[in-house]
Amino acid sequence: NCALTEQNKTFCWGYIYPPAFELAPVEVLGFGEVSDLTMLTGTLCALNSAGKVICLENGVFKEISGITGAKSIASGMYHLCVMTSNSEVQCWGKNSYFFGAHLYLRYHS
Repeated sequence: NCALTEQNKTFCWGYIYPPAFELAPVEVLGFGEVSDLTMLTGTLCALNSAGKVICLENGVFKEISGITGAKSIASGMYHLCVMTSNSEVQCWGKNSYFFGAHLYLRYHS
């Protein structure tokens, strides 16, 4: 489990990476100032104030390249989606698990 504080910090508890079990919330460093947060199976992803999406998987931080103007992120069990400032939705997901396929959609309100 993870939460985003009013100070844009990320805290997690329970089973976290590196593999450990923590009852008390532990701050996750490495994302920078976070504006949005989502969890996939075994992966924690954050949108930071610079508009970058960074994921933490198996104790390794990885910036997701090719994303510009991200406003929000969301995920399902095996996929990650980003809403950009021009209302474009970009998704990656289970074609063969994490980030196997890249799909672009356009959202119309």
